Amino acid sequence: DISAKIDEISSKEEALAFIKELYVEEYNKYYDADLKASDVEFYRRNQKYVYNVDGNFVTVGETPDVVRKCINDNNAEYEVVENIKVYTSYVIKDDKKIPLENFSIYDSKIYNVIYAEEYISGKDVDFSNRNVLADMSSTIEKGIDLSIALYNGNSKEDITLRKYYLENSIENYKEQKEKSLENNEIGGR
Repeated sequence: DISAKIDEISSKEEALAFIKELYVEEYNKYYDADLKASDVEFYRRNQKYVYNVDGNFVTVGETPDVVRKCINDNNAEYEVVENIKVYTSYVIKDDKKIPLENFSIYDSKIYNVIYAEEYISGKDVDFSNRNVLADMSSTIEKGIDLSIALYNGNSKEDITLRKYYLENSIENYKEQKEKSLENNEIGGR
C-alpha cells in the first residue's frame, strides 16, 4: 500500500529510495530494461537561464555564445527563459554518471531539456515521445521536495503535508497512465 510506505519514510535517503523504486519500475517496463534503483540518481539543478528552442529547453553550459551560434546556424528561433529547475536521472556505470532522461517545469508546462554539449554536437535528439521521468514529473518533484524537507528538519506538519502531496502525485500519475492506456496514447506509457 503506497500510503503506508509513504508514512514510513523518515529520512532523506528513504524518500529518495522510494521515488527511485517507483521510477525504475516504470522505466524498466517502458524501455524493457533492467535498471536497479541503487544504480540511479536524481539531480535538480537551478539554471540561471536556458534557451527555449522549438518548445525544448537548451541549457547554456559553459559556452552560451557557442550554443546561440548553433541555434542561429540551425535557423531556429529562440527565447531566453530565466530561473529554471532541471531534473535529471542518471545511471551510475563504471563510476561514471550517464544521463538517462530529464525535464523542466516552467509556467505549469513540462519541457524536455537538451544539454548544451548535446545540442552543440549536432546529434539528433528525438523528443517525439515524452520520457518516463517527465511523465512522473510531479512525483519526482514532490519526492525530492520531501527528501529536502526531511534533511532540513522541517516541522512535522510540513513533512505530513509533503507526504500527502507525494501520495497525491502518485495517484494522479496512475490515473493519467490508465487514461492514456485506455486511449492507446503512446506518450502516456
